[in-house]
Amino acid sequence: MNNLYHILKSIFQKRFLVIAYIVLIALTVMFVAQQQLRIDSIGANNPNEPFVNRSLYLASVEIMYPDNRTQTIFAGLKLCKRMKAMKSPEKVSFFTWVRYWEVFENGRINRIPFRATDGVYWDVMKFRFVEGLPYSEKDVAENKPLVVISETSRNRFFGNETQVVGRQIEIEGLRLTVCGVVENVPYSSTYAFGEFWMPYTAWGGKIHGDSSAYDENAVQGLYLVQTLARKRSDFAQIHREYNSLIAGLNKEMEPEMKITRAMISTRMNDFFGKNKNRDKYQFSAADIWRNYLSTFWLLLVPLLALMCLNFARANESSTEIGIRRMVGAGRLEINGELIIENAVIISIGIVLGVFLAYLTVYLYPVVFISGADAGNFEGGAWLSFTWRMLSHLLLTLVVFLAASVALPIVRVNRQSVLNLLKGDEL
Repeated sequence: MNNLYHILKSIFQKRFLVIAYIVLIALTVMFVAQQQLRIDSIGANNPNEPFVNRSLYLASVEIMYPDNRTQTIFAGLKLCKRMKAMKSPEKVSFFTWVRYWEVFENGRINRIPFRATDGVYWDVMKFRFVEGLPYSEKDVAENKPLVVISETSRNRFFGNETQVVGRQIEIEGLRLTVCGVVENVPYSSTYAFGEFWMPYTAWGGKIHGDSSAYDENAVQGLYLVQTLARKRSDFAQIHREYNSLIAGLNKEMEPEMKITRAMISTRMNDFFGKNKNRDKYQFSAADIWRNYLSTFWLLLVPLLALMCLNFARANESSTEIGIRRMVGAGRLEINGELIIENAVIISIGIVLGVFLAYLTVYLYPVVFISGADAGNFEGGAWLSFTWRMLSHLLLTLVVFLAASVALPIVRVNRQSVLNLLKGDEL
């Protein structure tokens, strides 16, 4: 307890250097955490997408024509339905990348995000219904004109009314019956956010779509596909079955066209992987190391400034260390106090930096979050704290702590008491 009191007293006596030290660490950690939040917004589970960590996604399809022209877009219904028949996954769902209904409101055009989905979508995602229920696979197959709306859309269509299930809304000539109302979804939930959701059979590409959206023979279209594995170890089997499916489709389509690229992979690999091909469907070890190296590079410049600050701090504390050595304090005791003192200061800087990072990303998510295309959406942002974030913060702590205590500990162990009292530099 006395040692801790001495350490805290020593910290507060060096206000200027300590404040400069904390500010430097906080700003560095803010950039580290912002970078990791960008990755976690794609690769980590979130309340509306609870199965990201055990899902493989099909996000684009490239086809080549006999004249060597290529075209890349999302998946079409033919490919989606073939994938839904796969045996390896637990569930397969398809849905559009976020689409927009443009409306003129308050003197400007607002873009209202929505999605067209199958019925399994409500099983691979998670929404909190405040009224009603989602539409089912049977409803989709029967082409029922149903719609699930968010609380924001309920206010848009019905004002302050709270019981709207069974009521109808009209969008671009489509008359849809409300079957459920959900809480607003954060637009950091990349494949879940929207203001309303409808069966793809009721949509048919009539709002912000095209004719291929409801073409049963289209390999390309406007849909993403999520294959949910029972466990991550099933990824390889799902990948093999999918490759066989693509090979079979190519035989059917020859010679009119050929699928040249349609890879299913984790979202981490889709957005951040550097070696994307048919054999690399997960974030590779090289990608993981590259992620940690990117954090290390962010630390390099601050480390140089930190070494200068520590040089000044070591000179300031030299006489004090010499006196303590004279009255019998051992090297291990002084070294331990130096480590604890710097760990306390760095920890304060890390906590402050994490707070600043989460605050800036929450306030400006479109700047920092990959894939966030919010338009005028009012769903806010949900930010995770993952083990990956924790590991990068621990890396920062270790690197900064090593740089902080190296010079003072060398001074304590290599210099004589007389030189410490004189304040001689190393």
